Amino acid sequence: MSRLAPFADLILEALQEYHRKNAIAGWYSAENLADWIKKKHPDAWKQLSASFSDAPKVKVAVRDAIDAYLPSLNQRVLQRYPTNIIWRISAANKPPEAAPKPREKQKPTRPRRQRGQPWITLIDKKDVKGLKRWLEEGGDPNAPGRDPTEGPLNYAAVWGDESIIRLLLEHGATGSQAVAEAVSHDRGAIARLLLQESNPNLDDLRQAGALLRSVINDPELERLIQKFIRKHRKEAKA
Repeated sequence: MSRLAPFADLILEALQEYHRKNAIAGWYSAENLADWIKKKHPDAWKQLSASFSDAPKVKVAVRDAIDAYLPSLNQRVLQRYPTNIIWRISAANKPPEAAPKPREKQKPTRPRRQRGQPWITLIDKKDVKGLKRWLEEGGDPNAPGRDPTEGPLNYAAVWGDESIIRLLLEHGATGSQAVAEAVSHDRGAIARLLLQESNPNLDDLRQAGALLRSVINDPELERLIQKFIRKHRKEAKA
């Protein structure tokens, strides 16, 4: 039996609470759920921690186990990092009414660098000339990344600079959540550039708006995002 099995209802309860608080759009991590359990149900938290007492780092082991279980609760990844996963809150991934039984030996998916992605290194090094040469030689500005939500523009929103962003846009790059990526990493200038020049989709704008309130204290950027959200809604009605 999975070590999480006795605590599945508590994890679901914590998850439902985060969804209620954030309503339509937002984010959370497994650490948030663990901290909620620790605060609201300290005795259960002690039991949960004890069940992972053989791990080198108990809290990390609990976090990874919760991360592995969350897809069973209809949860979707917002952003993956080498040491953490940020989960999406939206109307589309509402938690179930009852907690399914956790399966043993589930492991969270972490980003993995794959071959055939020279754009990653070029963006990491902010090598504008190299990236331009790669694009002009037939490189795909929307090449697949290490997971379905990662591509050159999304990646550059985190690791690139404005010249990289402009170069990718000039070659037809699009990003499913580039603005949200920039906001989540406190890159206000990049977010503004993407808003003005990349025609972000409505879901990206909503995620960026939800993240903004937690990550960046920038009322002007928030007003700009809301302006583009209203523009999308107006165009949808036309």
